[in-house]
Amino acid sequence: MTHSLDELDADDWHYLGEGNKNLVLRYTGTQACYVGKVLRLRKVNEEQESSVEFDVLFIDSIMRPIIGSNYVLPITCIKTTRPFLLKIALSIEENRPLTRRHKRINTESTSAYLLTDLGMTQTSSHILFELKPKWGFKPRPYREGHIKRSVCRYCMHMHYRGLHPGIYCPLDLYSNDSSRIRRALDSLVNVYPVDKTLKASMGGIPFSFNDRVHLLDNHFDAPLSPHFMELLLESIIMNDPILNRLRYLQSTLDELDIEYIHTLYQKYKGHLVKDDIGVWEHVIECYERREKYTDRLPSTAEEEKQRIYEYVLSMTFKDCSVMIYTSTEPIDLFTYSTVIIDDRTYYYSVKLIDIDLKDLDKIPYWFNLDQSIVRYAIHTPLNNKHCV
Repeated sequence: MTHSLDELDADDWHYLGEGNKNLVLRYTGTQACYVGKVLRLRKVNEEQESSVEFDVLFIDSIMRPIIGSNYVLPITCIKTTRPFLLKIALSIEENRPLTRRHKRINTESTSAYLLTDLGMTQTSSHILFELKPKWGFKPRPYREGHIKRSVCRYCMHMHYRGLHPGIYCPLDLYSNDSSRIRRALDSLVNVYPVDKTLKASMGGIPFSFNDRVHLLDNHFDAPLSPHFMELLLESIIMNDPILNRLRYLQSTLDELDIEYIHTLYQKYKGHLVKDDIGVWEHVIECYERREKYTDRLPSTAEEEKQRIYEYVLSMTFKDCSVMIYTSTEPIDLFTYSTVIIDDRTYYYSVKLIDIDLKDLDKIPYWFNLDQSIVRYAIHTPLNNKHCV
């Protein structure tokens, strides 16, 4: 960490977005080391958190190898000062959604990290998609006839929140079946738009799917199919292995389901290590060696702890975002692949974000949420829904 952000730097950073734990700023100044970067800041959190330095090490040492280096953006740790954070907190408050303002920036934090700003590294004819695919599999509870065997987590969760899932199901996105992928995309874009599931922007500016035909015709300076965006995404999803990789990691790291994992957590609570990178490297080594998709339960303390750690990793892969950068021109900053639509070549690059380690001590929260969702699904009509 050779650079440090002080109060004078705050005017060049502007609000971009935020999640539950972090807030993201976009750089608009002229310093070469920050141009084309976003800054990810911590928010105040009641839970005990790992350091930013550990997060960077975890992403580089654990996530990058297991996902594939080409899917992970370069990440750099940078020092922050309290005057910088205080000024940022004051300047961006009015831009934050009201639903997020109950958690403020952690002005005591001494570091943050820099990432490539995908929204501002774009060529003249580009679209940036953010897809949050969620769970790509159905868990394997040990009780026969369990509703989890027939309805996926996403559809049950939407039902629990009072939002009718309609025809959209994330298992269609993961299916490797072009007709099912098209159905899912059509539903997301046209029938049942879910802001948190699929978003799109051009030049760093989000746009509504309702305006896409007019915007895309003008932007690409040529008439396009009304379903061009769905065709483009379908081609990329069929061509790129990222969703297959995510589904595999999600399902093999979560072979016992939260109901069993919660029991193990209660047994070993207080004896689990969170922020030792050597522990997580050992977890990955054991995971890669062990037999997958087996009904054999762990039989030793080491095996039981191993499955707890694996489950926490699976939760990161269930909640990450897939950024799909597309262009009619080669993408110099990234390795890229191509798809062809209507005899025209489109270049794309896929990156994963939000891949930092989840808090191990959230297992009781995940268990309680799971039980609430399942009970609601059992006792209220789901109209015979069956997820394939």
